[in-house]
Amino acid sequence: MSESPVVTTDRRDGWTWWEARRLRYNLGLAFAGWVAYAAACLIALALGDPLPDLRQAASTTLMLGTWYLVVMAAANVAYLAGVLVETIIRPCDLDRFRVRAWNLGFWASMALPFVFPMVLFAVMFSLGPAD
Repeated sequence: MSESPVVTTDRRDGWTWWEARRLRYNLGLAFAGWVAYAAACLIALALGDPLPDLRQAASTTLMLGTWYLVVMAAANVAYLAGVLVETIIRPCDLDRFRVRAWNLGFWASMALPFVFPMVLFAVMFSLGPAD
């Protein structure tokens, strides 16, 4: 996400700057998780996996959703690395560092949920069609 925020160069403002973007980060994580789950379902269907019954689909969705919430909590702890790294390395151009670090972390976090469908595809493709 490209942004041109009004950013102060006050180093004490780091926590406020990062926290102001946390909601956008979490909404992106939630969206990426749902899209990755849909991709995994479509891959399974495309490779011949039979449709599950409603009960099985609901329980699988509930289980994976619960685990994804745990992963999102861990991602939110990792999100604190932005403030920590900023404090440790003390970049000269603080505004530029913050925007670049946030964008890098955001897009890397959005890509991570898609590892599951890619692994699913690799495993299902290597096993061949379901009997």
